[in-house]
Amino acid sequence: MSPICNPSYFTSIRSAVCGAAPLGLNLQKRFQVMLPEGAAMTQAWGMTETSCIATMFWHRETDDTGSVGRLVPGLEAKLVDEEGNEVRSYNNTGEMCVRGKTVFQGYHNNPEANKDSFDKDGFYKTGDIMYCDGASKKWYIIDRKKVSLPSPLSLFLS
Repeated sequence: MSPICNPSYFTSIRSAVCGAAPLGLNLQKRFQVMLPEGAAMTQAWGMTETSCIATMFWHRETDDTGSVGRLVPGLEAKLVDEEGNEVRSYNNTGEMCVRGKTVFQGYHNNPEANKDSFDKDGFYKTGDIMYCDGASKKWYIIDRKKVSLPSPLSLFLS
C-alpha cells in the first residue's frame, strides 16, 4: 500500500502466502500484480490452537478467489450453525471446528474454558465463520464470531 512500493522490489519472489487476518480479494489482487509473472499469491488460515496452519494451498498452486486454501493432511473439520447443528452441505456457512493431532489439547487447569471451546466429539470451536466451496473444495472465511476465549499461551503469561 506504500506509495514508494513498486514491482521492482519483488522480482525474485516466486510465491507469497498471507496468513493471520484474511486479505480481502481486492487487496490480494493488488499485491498479485506487484509480483513477477508466474509467481503465486495465496492465503493460508490457522491459529495458535491449530499449531499454525490449518488450510493452505500447495507450492506453485495459484488462487484468485480470496480463498484460504484446503485442509492440511491429518486435520478434520466441520461447520456448525448458531445452534450447534452440523452444517452438512457445501456452500453454506457455519463456525469452523477442527480436530487432529496438530490441534492443542486444551487450556491448562481451566475446565470451564475447555468445556466452552470443545464439542462432545473433541472438535475445537475456532470462532471463524467459513464455508467450503463444493466444486473446488476451497475454504473461505466470511466473519469471526465475537467470542473471548483465553489463549493457550495464557498459561505461560500469567
